[in-house]
Amino acid sequence: MSNEMNPLLGSLAKDPKSTEDFTKEAEELIARADNMRTAGRLEEAVEEMLVLEKKTRTSCDGISTAKILCKICQLYYDAKEWAKLKEQIVTLAKKRGQLKRAITDMVLLAMGWLDALDKEQKLDLIGTLNEVTDGKIFVEVEKARLTKMMAEMKEAEGNIEEAANLLQEVQVESFGAMEKREKTEYIMNQMRLVLAKKDYVRTQIISKKINPKLLEQEDVMDLKIEYYQFMVRYWLHEKQFLDVAKSYMMIFRTKSVQEDEAKWMPVLTAHAIYLTLSPYNNEQDDMLHRIDTLEKKKLDKLDLLHLLLHAQVVVLTSHHELYNLALPASSHVVNAVPREVTMAKMVLSLALGLLELALLSAVLSAQKIGTHVAEQHPEMPLWTCSALGDCTKETLTVVMDSNWRWIHDGQYTNCFKDGAWDAMLCPDPDTCSSNCHLEGVSIQEYSSTYGVHAVSDGLTLDFVTATQYGENYGSRLYMMEDAATYKMFHLKNREFTFTVDSEELRCGMNGALYFVEMQADGGLAKSSGKNEAGAAYGTGYCDAQCPHDLKFIEGEANIIDWNSTSNPPVGHYGACCAEMDVWEANSRATAYTPHPCNITGLERCEGVACGDKNERYDGVCDKDGCDFNSWRLGDREFFGNDGTFRVNSARPVTLVTQFITHDGTDSGDLVDIRRFYVQDRKVIQNSEASMAGVSGDSVTDQLCADLKSASGDTNDFERKGGLKVMGEALDRGMVLVFSLWDDSVSDMLWLDSDFPATANPTDPGVSRGPCDTTSGKPKFLRATYPEASVTFSEVKVGAIGSTESANRRLGEWFV
Repeated sequence: MSNEMNPLLGSLAKDPKSTEDFTKEAEELIARADNMRTAGRLEEAVEEMLVLEKKTRTSCDGISTAKILCKICQLYYDAKEWAKLKEQIVTLAKKRGQLKRAITDMVLLAMGWLDALDKEQKLDLIGTLNEVTDGKIFVEVEKARLTKMMAEMKEAEGNIEEAANLLQEVQVESFGAMEKREKTEYIMNQMRLVLAKKDYVRTQIISKKINPKLLEQEDVMDLKIEYYQFMVRYWLHEKQFLDVAKSYMMIFRTKSVQEDEAKWMPVLTAHAIYLTLSPYNNEQDDMLHRIDTLEKKKLDKLDLLHLLLHAQVVVLTSHHELYNLALPASSHVVNAVPREVTMAKMVLSLALGLLELALLSAVLSAQKIGTHVAEQHPEMPLWTCSALGDCTKETLTVVMDSNWRWIHDGQYTNCFKDGAWDAMLCPDPDTCSSNCHLEGVSIQEYSSTYGVHAVSDGLTLDFVTATQYGENYGSRLYMMEDAATYKMFHLKNREFTFTVDSEELRCGMNGALYFVEMQADGGLAKSSGKNEAGAAYGTGYCDAQCPHDLKFIEGEANIIDWNSTSNPPVGHYGACCAEMDVWEANSRATAYTPHPCNITGLERCEGVACGDKNERYDGVCDKDGCDFNSWRLGDREFFGNDGTFRVNSARPVTLVTQFITHDGTDSGDLVDIRRFYVQDRKVIQNSEASMAGVSGDSVTDQLCADLKSASGDTNDFERKGGLKVMGEALDRGMVLVFSLWDDSVSDMLWLDSDFPATANPTDPGVSRGPCDTTSGKPKFLRATYPEASVTFSEVKVGAIGSTESANRRLGEWFV
């Protein structure tokens, strides 16, 4: 936001002619003011400036008055004196109504700070600025912008009605000082919001504020398309199909649409359908003749079958009641004479009636698949080893989680952008699922957009990937059995081995490999037809934290109570399931952690079952888990990022995790999760716990109970069934996950620093790693270490002792 006076205000911001010029005195005092503030003499500086300001004001020296008012505000802003800043803005605006320049500049200066403030401060300052601009015509543009900001914040909170109510009464059409495009965009926002709250009467009123001739100008073609899309929605509600057809024709006649077949084909299709469904009259007949004459070449590509296949764009009402003629054997809609047109209406009407029953409960409410990009999966090998140590390599693939994917309306309009759902495409879960498509990802896009690269025998995940649309942060991927099914791992009485290079991962980052009890088909069967995408598109995620940030759960959009201002944005529902964290690590700290749940598979949760906040231990999953973190358990020389540590994270390391049953059989109860490492051809046994009251070098129920007791933590691990219940989930089968992420909730302090940050770090269990409690801020990490990455390779699974012994015989690990 510029700190200069709005140049479009013109005569509205002109002040009376000054009788005395105080420019020199004002500049000298302003130059001294900063030094006075830094010397602790802020109030003295303000007093001096107010004395001079009285002189400049009474002599109508508007420029000097504006400079002084702005400097007083700037001093309080720089000192972070929020209460005094607001007080001064209100005070300084009084009795200065004749000096329009001063008030305008002060308001503009304050508006420039809004983006840097947190939500509460921003709302507070907007309220103050609304107060001082109220009733002042020379800052009506600024007041309108402030109202728009407030409406945007309400919309981001999901409060569409309040956002619409704020914006709808602002009469920007009468603002001579507002630039043409901004004014049009403002009115379009008003239309969008009143449509979103289904206020169709006000939609019609607001739509008349826009002159259609204005929309024909070259620099507002994008606004023309948006305007007529809104009108389509309005006329559909009114069941005025001829007006719907006219609106589509206005979109069709836009240059950008004409030049792109992918754009004009669906628009012309919709126009033809609604024109055909309109009651017959001279105007409709004339439009049919014109489209047949002027657009014949394009119409040749749109046969009746194509129209029927895309009939979902039509509002499925009882069209079959509109007409009363015999059904012909066939008819070509757009080339028909009037009588044949009427017959064609019958064809479409009957088809739509059948489609209403067939599609309304299935296709229209399903999580759809996009058609812009064919889905591809990067290769990832897996070795399966027998008890004899013989390992067989098979080339499998991985798939990107659906939460990272582009979601759109089937064309190019985002259903989800900047953490928020589009209010028109997604007014409710079913409509959202009906409107929105989950787009595919090509091999090239896995790399260029998401930073996922297939490397020799493995996979590299980049932390930050810059694209033309912005930056992508981290990723989450699942191993596939085939093109449409996740690979299910059954790990009881098995060991799991892989190599990891986490040298570049800083404090606050987490390069994780873990298992979750997702469904093999990505939730297709359980969704009762609501999920059309499935595992092929990375759907169906869940974990023991019952995450609420998933955009779709069981094929249904998670938009209820969606909070876009939360970090991360979250919805009403969570997705819970058992989780086995084999490796959570950066170059400074690591842990492996079982998280049992008292449920089977994925469960969509709400309320207490999710275990949020104060109900953490009342939910269905053990969110804390039982973590084996060598640093936390007392060995601070075991894992770190140089050669002084026994496991050196500055070099690739192989780790073997064994899932031991009580009787050594696949059907036995899980009783122990063991770990050892191999680096530079040497086996490194896991560290021994040395925390007072805790002993052992692996995860057992006893170690977990002792750790919870020593650290004063709630033993929810035992409450949720401990290793036995964790083993039951492993027995049912779990999906392998690769991920790289940062933590906007707790800065990853639970992994690599003191947690809670306010606790005494000398208390048992508080210190989890060597990182500073301020080191894991995502904003800092993304800006400072965008080149960070993690590599997972040589993934093996097999009988106990099989994966390590195979490598020993190959001479890879042992001297």
